[in-house]
Amino acid sequence: MRIPLTFIALSLAVSNVHAAYTIQDGKLINADRVATLSCDDHYQIATNAYLAEDWDVAATQFDIIHTSFPKTPMGQESPFFKGVCLYEREEYEFANEAFNDYLKSSAQPQFFAEAMDYKFAIANQFAGGARRRCFGTKQLPKILPAKNLAVEIYDEIIQTMPCHDYAAEALWAKGNMYWEEGAYSESIDNFQMLIRRFPKHELTPQAYVAINQVYRTEAEWEFQNPDLLQLAELNLRRFETDFPRDERLEQAKIDLIALKETYASGLWTTGNYYEGQGAPKAAVIYYLNALKKFPETQVAEKCRARLESLQHVEL
Repeated sequence: MRIPLTFIALSLAVSNVHAAYTIQDGKLINADRVATLSCDDHYQIATNAYLAEDWDVAATQFDIIHTSFPKTPMGQESPFFKGVCLYEREEYEFANEAFNDYLKSSAQPQFFAEAMDYKFAIANQFAGGARRRCFGTKQLPKILPAKNLAVEIYDEIIQTMPCHDYAAEALWAKGNMYWEEGAYSESIDNFQMLIRRFPKHELTPQAYVAINQVYRTEAEWEFQNPDLLQLAELNLRRFETDFPRDERLEQAKIDLIALKETYASGLWTTGNYYEGQGAPKAAVIYYLNALKKFPETQVAEKCRARLESLQHVEL
């Protein structure tokens, strides 16, 4: 059996990740994370490295403090600073894990808001295309997509801080991510949740606009689905009711017209097909349908021109 070279390379890399382990307080831990000095001395080294922006040394020392002195105040706050160090090193997945450890370390963590700031920034990095390392080890490259982790973090923020601006921004970000991935129903669900939960937020009018744009994108694949047009019209009416003077209403109206153009184009294309197949009666039916349903579109003008050429056809 032939083994792929990529698998061999990954196996060799993983084989070099072995480390010495020891038992401490009944737990198996990496020997490199066992304290060799007092808690205060390790903390001094960590803070000096942190202030000097020596992120690797600082992260290691904060990890030692958290591992060896977990019940001390310094041990409980160390994961936060470790997370900051890892964030600065662009190790976003490991930074997120460190912030999770910090948030679990106390019922009322001192740096709760700051930790959530970083988690939100990490989610944005992943949503923007930042990647994860293979097998969760620093010895392997960052090649794995991480948008699923972005969604997990956004959901944590929405659940933990349901009334915070970050929750609104997380819903907005999720809506756009799903839209980009072609998951149109999930995209609209998140935009609509943003509208319901944050009716006065600055992103809410933009969510109304985005919903019609998603319908427009979806209609390019499902131009025969009449529900999309009806839903887009309903969304526009709600937008007009909630924000009657918002300047973005005009964009929503433009998008609705574009959606109608898409539907009309589908009828026009089908009519063209039948006309080319020598079935003028069927072509006339489609042209008339487009003209009746979407009279304000540019496609309707094209249909009108073709109907004039097909006046001799009897239905």
